[in-house]
Amino acid sequence: MTPPERDTGEKSVARKIASMSAGEKTRLALTGDKSARTILLRQKNEQLRLLVLQNPRITENEVQQLASSTEASKDILERIALNREWMRRYRILYAVALNPKTPLPKAVKLLDHLKERDLRFIAKSKNVQTAVAAGARRILFQRGKI
Repeated sequence: MTPPERDTGEKSVARKIASMSAGEKTRLALTGDKSARTILLRQKNEQLRLLVLQNPRITENEVQQLASSTEASKDILERIALNREWMRRYRILYAVALNPKTPLPKAVKLLDHLKERDLRFIAKSKNVQTAVAAGARRILFQRGKI
């Protein structure tokens, strides 16, 4: 399948979703395929985004992209952080810890599970909350790495 064909397919799915009722979108969020989930995750409706996270077919990559997104709300990040299966995946854990919208207590708690190089990055980063950067420096100091 060539990229232009894929774009056309995604656009047709987007058109179908735009014409759906709220109930149909809810059902689609819980059972839809990857293209439907991708489009629904771009929607402004927070409830739909949260429902997509409950879809049993959602992949690690989709969760990691959502956790990395600056458009993800604190509720979405909290929901991701509460899922033990997802938090076993280092890339998702790191993305949630690095996201500036992650609730502060949760972000600081996740720092204990990060690797030294990632802690160093967070400690120097201007894109995270100052308390998270300070927490990363504290952990590095405790580990004797500063």
